[in-house]
Amino acid sequence: MGATEKKQEEVSQKLMQQCAAMGLSARTKEYCREMYQLYTENVKVLAKTSINAVILGILFFACKNNGAPRTIKELAKETHTTQDEVRRGMKLVSKRCASLISSTGDQVTSQNLLERYCTKLGLEYSFTSKALEVDAIIRKYVEGRRSNTLAAADIAIAFRWYYKPTFVFPS
Repeated sequence: MGATEKKQEEVSQKLMQQCAAMGLSARTKEYCREMYQLYTENVKVLAKTSINAVILGILFFACKNNGAPRTIKELAKETHTTQDEVRRGMKLVSKRCASLISSTGDQVTSQNLLERYCTKLGLEYSFTSKALEVDAIIRKYVEGRRSNTLAAADIAIAFRWYYKPTFVFPS
């Protein structure tokens, strides 16, 4: 194994460690691997100054394309970097991995965000399932609204329903 391959393997391991630290799904981790392989295809040397930015760009697009998007601000906070570094990584990765970025991508739904928010808030599974029930009921009435707004409303209504069992959800 040459020096370039060894360095690429180290960066790949660093990427997987960051995925684990962020609690990303197995599907998202696999997407990160694919994107990293595409990025490093035909690369002779990875510039030391761009390694962290590349990792951030890969994480941003992997989360976005697998239904768990992060804003630039959220990603910078989770990875203890700057928003400028995230933007730089997005630019680097979008140029080299455009085919993978544009060919995939699940739609971000309120259910995806709801599960992510409940996990981040440390809410138990039984609450999350109630919130998903609320989402299924009200989604048809608020079609076209932003997914993050709907997910937040689902959680608020589920709190009322979950913690006041006598509350009857209107049908």
